[in-house]
Amino acid sequence: MAEHVNLKEIERSVRARYHNDGITLIVAGLSLIFLAVFFYDHRQAWATTFAVGVWAWLAESLRRRLIYPRLGYAKLPTKQNPLTIVLAIGAVISVFVGAMFLERLNISFAGPIYWGAVLAVAALVIAVASRSKIACALAPVFLLSGGGGAMLARLGVCCAESYQLAALGAILITIGSGQLVLLRRRYPEPASEALNERD
Repeated sequence: MAEHVNLKEIERSVRARYHNDGITLIVAGLSLIFLAVFFYDHRQAWATTFAVGVWAWLAESLRRRLIYPRLGYAKLPTKQNPLTIVLAIGAVISVFVGAMFLERLNISFAGPIYWGAVLAVAALVIAVASRSKIACALAPVFLLSGGGGAMLARLGVCCAESYQLAALGAILITIGSGQLVLLRRRYPEPASEALNERD
């Protein structure tokens, strides 16, 4: 009797495990720190470029140097859906527009709550899409950070959301670094062969 094999489920599981190396968290943490620099001083517009730019090359560069020599390289099939790309870009732009709008309202505690909610929703989406336990655990941390940032704002701390984002960035980098160290200890020797040859 033939068994039904869910290839999409297998691919999702492989993709999640293959990228459970801490690199994504490290890069996300760096992005939040760059955003914190921008919200502390809007004249530092270069920080937003770096916040987005690190995703373009840093994650893959780190994996190429630290992960692929140990685990090999597996090229999983990907479908470039133009609608998904447009929606992702629109979501990023909407987040920044919302943040700028809140700043113009001059409500000091609204910014931290907004960023905490945005990051919590993003973590939940990632948790559902990739079944990441770490993303699921980080969602309430992000949400609670909004309350902490709001308290700082109420106490008169200027640019409370910048401290909030910097602290969250440090947390992500710490967790990601821990994952990376554990992986490197588990696989100390380079893999003899790559899983798939790169194009």
